[in-house]
Amino acid sequence: MSLSLFNTGTHPPSKPQIMEALGRSYIQWIEVIQYCRDHYPPLAENWKNYGKSSGWTLMLVHKDKTIIFLFPNKSFFNVFFIVDEITLQKIKNESFPDEIMQQVASARSYQNDKSFNIQVRNAEDTEWVKKLIRIKMMK
Repeated sequence: MSLSLFNTGTHPPSKPQIMEALGRSYIQWIEVIQYCRDHYPPLAENWKNYGKSSGWTLMLVHKDKTIIFLFPNKSFFNVFFIVDEITLQKIKNESFPDEIMQQVASARSYQNDKSFNIQVRNAEDTEWVKKLIRIKMMK
């Protein structure tokens, strides 16, 4: 199964397509993007298609650092994090729900870093994602 509902085509999904796919989760989608805009300007928002296995993703980038990747899906979206080992340890030392800690514990190697995915379905998930972003972006 693709990380994104939108895994074909030559153009990224439109705002109406994303709204329809996410349904109630669209509020959280906008909240995560706005959080990054507010806290990490300048913020670049770049759509990229990684093919059928991953599909279209919205990359949120601050200067030269990718903050997160957002993959729209049906009634939820995936937030994909790539972090270094130091950041991963900081996350492991924090308090998060078991589901998130399981994702972090099973983080996959990605070049010299680790990657994990969080599904966002509601406001509570959004707050956890914001906390993960804050930890990742600490200087």
